[in-house]
Amino acid sequence: MKKRKYKRKQFIVDPEFQYGIIRKTCFLSVLFIVMSLIFLTAVYYLYGDLQFELMQPDPFSESGAVDTLAAQRTILDLLWPVMAVCVLATLIITFFSGLIFSHRMAGPIFRIKRTLLEIAEGNLHEYIRLRKKDDFKSMAEVINSLKDSLASVFRQLSDHCDKLETGDEQEKSDAAKSIRHLLYRYKTE
Repeated sequence: MKKRKYKRKQFIVDPEFQYGIIRKTCFLSVLFIVMSLIFLTAVYYLYGDLQFELMQPDPFSESGAVDTLAAQRTILDLLWPVMAVCVLATLIITFFSGLIFSHRMAGPIFRIKRTLLEIAEGNLHEYIRLRKKDDFKSMAEVINSLKDSLASVFRQLSDHCDKLETGDEQEKSDAAKSIRHLLYRYKTE
């Protein structure tokens, strides 16, 4: 039997679940950014009067002498652009990582839901196959094991039904007892 590789082309397979994960991840990153800005503001108000001179070598000077920049800058003047770039990068990285992580969860959940609906309809033939980096592999193995177990029980029931139809009295009695034994294994109430 040839194993089929599953490559999903659609990244949003369960919008409610995936967007929920992305929202929560973005919320955490925004919370982190806000806390950083509050910290930056606190630093500014505590040390806001601190000024410094930025010294840089003059690239056009032959001697490589260091010139003092004419304007004095505060710490906040230097940190705001860096902070803005960090905020933007954090939001972009958070969105895409949330998309990737949620895809690794939403795809298997979608497949597991579909397989459980197939089991409810009586299809015990297909197995859950997940991609290499997907989550919930242990759950898929348990469901595949459930399908194998149910298929085995139904094969035994089918064999016993055949004996009920074609067997002699002793075989019919044994088949009825076996069917009863198989059915009593499952709790329905």
